[in-house]
Amino acid sequence: MPSSPRALPRGPLVSLAAGIFLAASPASEAEVTWGGSAALTTDYLLRGVSQTDGSPAVQAELHVQTRTGWLGGLWASNVEVNPEDGRTAELNAFFGYSHPIAGDWSMKLVAVHYAYPGNSPADYYNYDELIAGAAYRDVFFVTATVSPNTPHEYAPGLARDHTALSYELALRYPLLGTWSALGGIGYYDLKAPDSGGYAYWSAGVGYDFEPWHLEIAWFGTGREAAALFDEDRPTNRLAATLIWRF
Repeated sequence: MPSSPRALPRGPLVSLAAGIFLAASPASEAEVTWGGSAALTTDYLLRGVSQTDGSPAVQAELHVQTRTGWLGGLWASNVEVNPEDGRTAELNAFFGYSHPIAGDWSMKLVAVHYAYPGNSPADYYNYDELIAGAAYRDVFFVTATVSPNTPHEYAPGLARDHTALSYELALRYPLLGTWSALGGIGYYDLKAPDSGGYAYWSAGVGYDFEPWHLEIAWFGTGREAAALFDEDRPTNRLAATLIWRF
């Protein structure tokens, strides 16, 4: 399989690492806070690239957060990252720390392990990431991600791990009532001899009707993405996502 860009388990802002600030409940007076979500999306798009070959996905997330800022959890989705394997699953485990900083800013540092139990061999798929980010009032987000072992297949039966980097800016701006404008830009860079980087972006709207959240957004990538992924994999498309939080 070609290399595939990933991000931390998300809430809103699908395919943007800014979702690390929305995946866990805000800190409360309780020593430990539990929460989670379930989602249905018309296309699981991640950094502008479909992870389901343009098909719908069902996703779920469960997390715990302590009053001191430690957090951890699990996230799952169906995927189709290799046509030969068909529809399989992506399972993520994440652990990290969040803390307020100056003024209305907050920060998070999160480690994530990605596993694909239905795909074989596992060395072609499983990998890890470290994500660092800052948020301003849950409106503006900036994140940087590094993976030390992203697999990249050069030829059938020949794959090696490489460093991958990504950088993202995202915005969730309140509009009238519970509507909001969503948008983001990012850049993904695979440090492999025959590879490179590409830009990606998204723009759309969100609507909150607690405990539900609806998003409709357009996702796109630069032309360079075709060098990293299957040519027939959709890289510019509209997607809708419905999320239930508990």
